[in-house]
Amino acid sequence: MTVSQCLIFASILECCIQSGLIHSNLGYDELFEATSLPVQITDQAFCSKYVSAAMQGTLPQSKLRHIQQDTVYLDDDTLLKRHKLRRGWVFWKEDISALSQVQKKLELTRDELHDTGDVLAAENAQHARWLKLTEQNRLYDMMEAQIDRQIAMLWDLLAELQKTEDQNRARRLLGQVIIIGTYIKRRSNLIFVGAQRGAISVQELRLCLNESSENICVYGADCKAIVKGDDQLTLEQATQIYDLFEAVVETELESLRAMLISIDVGAQVEVSFCVSAAERLCGLRAHFQGLEWEQDEDGLQYVTRKLERSRG
Repeated sequence: MTVSQCLIFASILECCIQSGLIHSNLGYDELFEATSLPVQITDQAFCSKYVSAAMQGTLPQSKLRHIQQDTVYLDDDTLLKRHKLRRGWVFWKEDISALSQVQKKLELTRDELHDTGDVLAAENAQHARWLKLTEQNRLYDMMEAQIDRQIAMLWDLLAELQKTEDQNRARRLLGQVIIIGTYIKRRSNLIFVGAQRGAISVQELRLCLNESSENICVYGADCKAIVKGDDQLTLEQATQIYDLFEAVVETELESLRAMLISIDVGAQVEVSFCVSAAERLCGLRAHFQGLEWEQDEDGLQYVTRKLERSRG
């Protein structure tokens, strides 16, 4: 009995709806005029059926027909969206002006950050160049201070070379210029290599002594350098050895006949010179600590010095 009464009441209500006594699914015109939503309903052929006042005009059928996606941009601030109905389509507009403003601000911020990053990168590059130039100037000042005497000697030799008319003397002077110039070049190179690598290899010192020895041979004196070992030296150790070599050469520059250099890099750095020349080398003991000198009955001079292998 209960089920029968429910079915009777449902049938009565459905009959009232179908006969129009009860209005259902009607009044869309009034609803679309009252709503503030920009909405448009079309049939399956995209013919407009209902358009809200907020839509501000009916979207043309030709335009709706060519829409391939459920969301398209009408302009920078408006999206057009659609949804499939059982017997048509519903279209509505969505205002994205607030999102557009946020996006523009983000893009502006991005550009500002990008510009700031470029400025910071330029400043960092400029600072790096400044540090590099500062370090180069420091090395050049160090180099100039340590070879200042040789540069002055070189200028004196060149001035004498320009004035002399004796061809043999000119050859001697030119040979001396080459020897002094080689020392200046190689001594400066030791400074730069030591600054870059923090140490000087024995091979680098060997190259310095070999080039100087070859130029001394061209000058007219016999010279040979023997360097044993393949370890690392500090910049101070390498320059002390090369400076001692140069001091011996400069002292005997006019009378040098032959010279043998032997360097043994082990627990200590042992430097030995055997020199055949007229000038006495005993005066070098005042300039090089721990230097030993002796001369045999044949006039050969022997100069030795030992350096500690400290890594300080």
